[in-house]
Amino acid sequence: MTAEHYAILAERIENEFMWRRRRGRPRRLSLEGALRVTLLYYRQNVTEQLIADVVGVSQSTVSRTIASVEAMLNVVIDDEQPDVEAALRGTTAVIDGTLLPCWSWSDAPELYSGKHMTTGHNCQVLADLSGRLIHISDPIAGKHHDAHAFRETGLADTVNLSNTLADKGYQGTGMVIPIKKRPSEEHLPNYAKHHNRFV
Repeated sequence: MTAEHYAILAERIENEFMWRRRRGRPRRLSLEGALRVTLLYYRQNVTEQLIADVVGVSQSTVSRTIASVEAMLNVVIDDEQPDVEAALRGTTAVIDGTLLPCWSWSDAPELYSGKHMTTGHNCQVLADLSGRLIHISDPIAGKHHDAHAFRETGLADTVNLSNTLADKGYQGTGMVIPIKKRPSEEHLPNYAKHHNRFV
């Protein structure tokens, strides 16, 4: 994030919310510091304790700060969500699913992914051929594989199937998928080589 984008984001939060309390205990971090802590947490995927040590506050302060700023960010950037269909217009897209690992709750067996042998949430990630991120879907239970998640998240109704590249986890969806050599085949057939060259 550039310094300009950071300043715009901080200004939007400041215009929408009152960070400094008039009553009660003052916050330990300024709005800029709180935003920096939250973005550091998201960007670097480090523990709250490490951030607390670096910033010089307690871990619980970092946790409360992230929760507060998260809620504010949801409000101020909600209008900035790009329209997926508009972003995809005229471009070839690439889609893949990813598992976001989480704690293994005994009362949530639907989070267990047999493919990854761990628990998590499945998100669908859509990008263009240059790698520019277009969309990340809302998470669904980790037990579902990519084709199911693609349909359940609504992306199947949004993307141009004939102009979207995917891996074999999306078979049966109508997207363009590379052909792999079967174990019984010594060589990939010519039509498959041609298809894969195109893809």
